[in-house]
Amino acid sequence: MPDGTLDNTFGNNGIVNYPYQADTEGFGIALTTDNNILITGFTATPTYNYSMFLMKLDHQGNPDPGFGAGGLVVADYGTYDVGYSLYVQGNDKILVAGTSGELIPSDCDMAIWRYNPDGTLDNTFGTNGMNKIQFSGNPDEGLAMAHQSDGNILIAGKARDTDFDYAMVRILNDFATDVMEMNDVSNLSISPNPARPGSQLEINYELPAK
Repeated sequence: MPDGTLDNTFGNNGIVNYPYQADTEGFGIALTTDNNILITGFTATPTYNYSMFLMKLDHQGNPDPGFGAGGLVVADYGTYDVGYSLYVQGNDKILVAGTSGELIPSDCDMAIWRYNPDGTLDNTFGTNGMNKIQFSGNPDEGLAMAHQSDGNILIAGKARDTDFDYAMVRILNDFATDVMEMNDVSNLSISPNPARPGSQLEINYELPAK
């Protein structure tokens, strides 16, 4: 609420708990274009198998049944798969940055997944929807992510050799977010013109080639 108190219209008196396995933790959060909520982190079994999870909730805190399996996606590639950061592209595809591989201190790699809006992996990205980056054969983790205006993806985190070092990668992507400045408005049209208050406007503008 605006005063910092819990919003009782969300979840159970302002709180959502989701006990999926022995241990489930959320690290990254993002809003979709329709104002629903995405959360990523990990879910672990009692035998310490960590799987990356991605959950979608509606604005009231209920799992979205049209996303994944009852609102939840679980990715299990090794014994240690974790999502740390989320980004929703302008085309509603979902980027998750984290790590995938074997349980630390064994080898795990910086990882990024791309999902379609319904929670299925986007198989046009990386290898079957996932890309892994290895630095030195030791634990590597992607902890934060940003999306450049040209669509490329920046991931920052850590890579371990004899000790942990700061690590950053840039990954090519096929979705750009920028719109060129409309300095030349000679090819812009608005209809109806003139417009009445409350009427719907249609704006057409041809973007010049870059």
